[in-house]
Amino acid sequence: MEHIARLLPKKLHKEDVLRQVRAATVIRVAKETAKEMFSDDESQIRVRSFRNGLLALACGSAVRALEVMRREKEFVRRVNARLALPEVARVRATA
Repeated sequence: MEHIARLLPKKLHKEDVLRQVRAATVIRVAKETAKEMFSDDESQIRVRSFRNGLLALACGSAVRALEVMRREKEFVRRVNARLALPEVARVRATA
């Protein structure tokens, strides 16, 4: 039988787990907010990642990416309001 230390060579740090949970929460809220704000075709906006306050979105077209960037401040405000903490500082939308 294998010793558990061999099966789990890296320790889970509390800070790492909390950071991942916060990122997952931000991504979920960002998806919901994008669906509300851009309801005509929310499938064109996909959340790619969240790290260090930067929320990266992939858009189905350059026009949609420009629309997201034009409404960036409103989007950030809505996401942070739903989170009750200022987690998102910027949005980067690419086509």
